[in-house]
Amino acid sequence: MNSAIALIIIGILVLLVLPGMISGGKKNKSKKKKVIACRVIGCLLIFLGTYNAIITLLGFN
Repeated sequence: MNSAIALIIIGILVLLVLPGMISGGKKNKSKKKKVIACRVIGCLLIFLGTYNAIITLLGFN
Protein backbone atom coordinates (compact mmCIF):
# COMPACT_ATOMS: atom_id res chain seq x y z
CA MET A 1 0.00 0.00 0.00
CA ASN A 2 2.92 2.34 0.66
CA SER A 3 4.14 1.89 -2.91
CA ALA A 4 0.69 2.80 -4.23
CA ILE A 5 0.66 6.02 -2.22
CA ALA A 6 4.19 6.85 -3.37
CA LEU A 7 3.27 6.24 -7.03
CA ILE A 8 0.22 8.49 -6.76
CA ILE A 9 2.19 11.29 -5.08
CA ILE A 10 5.03 11.08 -7.61
CA GLY A 11 2.49 11.01 -10.44
CA ILE A 12 0.79 14.15 -9.15
CA LEU A 13 4.14 15.92 -8.83
CA VAL A 14 5.20 14.91 -12.34
CA LEU A 15 1.80 15.90 -13.73
CA LEU A 16 1.56 19.30 -12.05
CA VAL A 17 5.04 20.57 -11.19
CA LEU A 18 7.41 19.31 -13.88
CA PRO A 19 5.63 20.72 -16.97
CA GLY A 20 5.67 24.19 -15.41
CA MET A 21 9.39 23.91 -14.77
CA ILE A 22 10.10 22.76 -18.32
CA SER A 23 7.89 25.19 -20.23
CA GLY A 24 9.56 28.24 -18.62
CA GLY A 25 10.05 31.21 -20.94
CA LYS A 26 10.23 30.71 -24.70
CA LYS A 27 8.12 27.94 -26.17
CA ASN A 28 9.32 25.67 -28.91
CA LYS A 29 8.38 22.25 -30.21
CA SER A 30 10.87 20.26 -28.14
CA LYS A 31 9.64 21.82 -24.88
CA LYS A 32 6.05 21.18 -25.92
CA LYS A 33 6.85 17.50 -26.54
CA LYS A 34 8.56 17.24 -23.15
CA VAL A 35 5.54 18.78 -21.42
CA ILE A 36 3.20 16.34 -23.13
CA ALA A 37 5.50 13.46 -22.18
CA CYS A 38 5.49 14.62 -18.54
CA ARG A 39 1.72 14.75 -18.50
CA VAL A 40 1.44 11.25 -19.99
CA ILE A 41 3.97 9.83 -17.52
CA GLY A 42 2.19 11.55 -14.62
CA CYS A 43 -1.17 10.09 -15.66
CA LEU A 44 0.36 6.62 -16.02
CA LEU A 45 1.94 6.82 -12.56
CA ILE A 46 -1.36 7.88 -11.01
CA PHE A 47 -3.15 5.05 -12.81
CA LEU A 48 -0.57 2.48 -11.68
CA GLY A 49 -0.75 3.72 -8.10
CA THR A 50 -4.54 3.54 -8.10
CA TYR A 51 -4.46 0.08 -9.66
CA ASN A 52 -1.94 -1.11 -7.09
CA ALA A 53 -4.05 0.29 -4.23
CA ILE A 54 -7.23 -1.37 -5.51
CA ILE A 55 -5.52 -4.73 -6.02
CA THR A 56 -4.02 -4.54 -2.54
CA LEU A 57 -7.35 -3.62 -0.92
CA LEU A 58 -9.18 -6.42 -2.73
CA GLY A 59 -6.55 -8.91 -1.63
CA PHE A 60 -5.42 -10.18 -5.03
CA ASN A 61 -1.76 -9.72 -4.12
